[in-house]
Amino acid sequence: SKYEDRSKKELYQKAKEIGIKGRSEMSKGELIQALRNH
Repeated sequence: SKYEDRSKKELYQKAKEIGIKGRSEMSKGELIQALRNH
């Protein structure tokens, strides 16, 4: 799936499910990187 096509809200929810730390401070681009690197 292409993260760029998702809304920031969707990416945030995904990060929350995975348990990515510091997600509330991240930009959309940072969320994408964090999800890819997880």
